Amino acid sequence: LEFRRVLFRSDWIAFLDDDDVWAPQRLEVLSRYIEAHPECDAIHNANYILGTNKVFRKKPISSEDFVFSHPGPFSNPGVMVKRKVFLHHGLLNPALRVCEDHELYMRLTWFRRFHYVDEPLTGIRTGVREGAPSIMSFRDRLYNGVNRVAAYYQGLYPDEKRRREFAVHVNASMLEKSLYGRAWRPALEILRNCCPIQGISRTRVIGRALGMIAKNRLRR
Repeated sequence: LEFRRVLFRSDWIAFLDDDDVWAPQRLEVLSRYIEAHPECDAIHNANYILGTNKVFRKKPISSEDFVFSHPGPFSNPGVMVKRKVFLHHGLLNPALRVCEDHELYMRLTWFRRFHYVDEPLTGIRTGVREGAPSIMSFRDRLYNGVNRVAAYYQGLYPDEKRRREFAVHVNASMLEKSLYGRAWRPALEILRNCCPIQGISRTRVIGRALGMIAKNRLRR
């Protein structure tokens, strides 16, 4: 209800998670860019990790960045979209309990160009905040969400081989993070449910994940 009120009151829509922050000058910087580029109706910026010097620099986004990259190409608090774009192409999908922003922005990139401002204007907090679901519960929902969105849009891939290869990479990457962090339940969730959703071999996913772990250990 609150989002609908904002939707009919504002020309531009931006999201901010309650544990992330915007730099004080963010809206001013993006507004100046939009004034200089009147064709712009969707924009995103670089992000930084709160409490660190780490900056995630992005680029102009296309739908291929969603289809062939993991994690997603940008974060929800770093995006701003014109109201008419949401009204024309649809809002967040209420059927998705997680990854709804990922699905929405992937859908928008089919029709719109996302401009990019290379300044770290959004601060992202890592970890699980107090009062939020446990990291294991979050990972369960996240991994299922990522796989369901990818499976639903499997027609975007040029062929079945490319789709399966990316599915193996995504699930092996998530399994590697779970095993490394000793998050056993999300690891079992990937092998029990995510692999069948994508129609990929558990053996391949396990082998790829163990290879990632070994490679990371050698680097250290």
